[in-house]
Amino acid sequence: MLAEWKNTALPSKSEVEGAIAGIEHVLPGCRMSARGHGRLGAGEILPEALGLRPSELLGIVGDDVMLPEDRACEVLMPAVIGLGICSEHPSETACLPSS
Repeated sequence: MLAEWKNTALPSKSEVEGAIAGIEHVLPGCRMSARGHGRLGAGEILPEALGLRPSELLGIVGDDVMLPEDRACEVLMPAVIGLGICSEHPSETACLPSS
């Protein structure tokens, strides 16, 4: 799929290198998740994607994660991870319009 994109879109060398680096980073986490180790897979992907330190990743609990359906948003919206933020009224969290 990457080779087809490279041949049809004619991206620059830096765009191709960036895409390859992204795939190399995400692939191990996806492989772990596919083998039934979703928490380990998330532990591979989340720190890099969100800029989390290991201690912050270990400190995430279920109440820190707000799924789109919990916020009355579209299911395709991303989940929100709130670190160190206490909200008394999570239903008042505004949803961003989908683009």
